[in-house]
Amino acid sequence: MSEEKIYEKFGLHKNEYVNQYFFGTYNLGDRQFYAEFLVPLLLTFCFIWLLPKYIFIHAFIKEREYKQQKLKVLINDDIEIQKHREKLASVSKKTLNAEKQVAKQEQELAEIDPTKLWEEEYQQFIKSGLISSLTDIVDSVYNHSGCTKSYSDENRDWQEVDIDKDALAIAHSNGLINISNGTISLTDKGRYFVKQGYMDKLP
Repeated sequence: MSEEKIYEKFGLHKNEYVNQYFFGTYNLGDRQFYAEFLVPLLLTFCFIWLLPKYIFIHAFIKEREYKQQKLKVLINDDIEIQKHREKLASVSKKTLNAEKQVAKQEQELAEIDPTKLWEEEYQQFIKSGLISSLTDIVDSVYNHSGCTKSYSDENRDWQEVDIDKDALAIAHSNGLINISNGTISLTDKGRYFVKQGYMDKLP
């Protein structure tokens, strides 16, 4: 404010106004003394010394403890997960080794006597009902030279050999027959299946 306005309002020069209202002497019983001097002093002391010492530092320590606890939980979870992964890997490795061992034994058995493996497959073939699909194939092999398309009868007339395509696919995919140039031939496994089929029909 300008000195003219201060003098007009308070009847004092600017220096006198500042000295009286800001640097004047206070009475200890005066409320204005506490409001304008002691209260700010106490608040300053609290914010600088008391709050940091008794609140802020403890709050910071607690926050650090919480962060450490969270980190410990995460680390323990990672350790448990790693243990489970290692256990799973160990089980998978044992399973794989067992499967390899079984495959090796089956291969050795097949090299010694393949019919032992064929017998198991034959029994599964019987249970599935697929053995009936061999009927037309056996007829073609033994009565029509394995022809899959047509053949000449005694009168030299060409007739179609009706073999179900699904039956051919089943027999071929199971290693029972070979197909070459429209001709069917039984494999050793196929002949074993046919033999077992006829043996089962015998009284």
